[in-house]
Amino acid sequence: MSVKASSKRPTREPGRPRRRGQRAPMPRYRQIADELIGEIRAGRWKIGDILPGDMELTRRFSVGRHTVRAALQQLERLGLISRRPRLGTVLQATEPTEAYTHSVQSSAGLLQYPPNTPLKITESGPLQVKGQLPGALKLPKGSRWHHLGGLRASPDGGPPLCRVDVYLLPELAGVEKRLRGDSRKIFEHIEQMFGRRVARVTINLEAATIAPAVADSLKVAAGSPALAITRSFYDDDGILFEVSYSQHPAGRFSYELELARHWLANTPVRDEG
Repeated sequence: MSVKASSKRPTREPGRPRRRGQRAPMPRYRQIADELIGEIRAGRWKIGDILPGDMELTRRFSVGRHTVRAALQQLERLGLISRRPRLGTVLQATEPTEAYTHSVQSSAGLLQYPPNTPLKITESGPLQVKGQLPGALKLPKGSRWHHLGGLRASPDGGPPLCRVDVYLLPELAGVEKRLRGDSRKIFEHIEQMFGRRVARVTINLEAATIAPAVADSLKVAAGSPALAITRSFYDDDGILFEVSYSQHPAGRFSYELELARHWLANTPVRDEG
């Protein structure tokens, strides 16, 4: 599967990435869901307890019932609660029973992870391609790159979400020093440091198996099924300057891509009467 995103126009259109300083805040229902999850883990309620009702939560968080229901749907999807008629919201578990899901509304969202899943670089250095690379990586044999390797943290402190390997043109070496404590993406640092702007991105998602060299760090067996994502970044001259390859153990992470069809404002409504 291949998803392509382009960012050549100077103005931001709906669904396109925001520029630095224009980062969208987390939706209110997600904030409420995160707060409730924290309280569940802290032991505020026991399994089988009835959680506060919709009206009590709307007053507590000063939001509408629709927002509260959206937040509770997140908890229900994670297997933490069940909604029972005439009984209310019942606590089913204190830890999620499903994989962490990152929901995006456009292909641009596939370029990033949620802010609470930082990438920790554990290795870096020069690399020359000598043999077959994993998955959809198609770097020319003999080509030289600056390699970064690391793990992306889980949002709940569990096993890592994935192993990440990044390949940069050699002249971009040193960018990893700016990643510590900074939530911006690697390509954003590259643009600021070297003036190399992303003009085109290709994304490949495929079924794969966990490589033996990284199995222990991901706490899974070598050869276990995985979701592999390859992202390739091209500049204005069409030069490939960054490639990332991520290995996500099965059941640990997923993408939920939502595409919605919108009516045009000037589209006449047909009278069916």
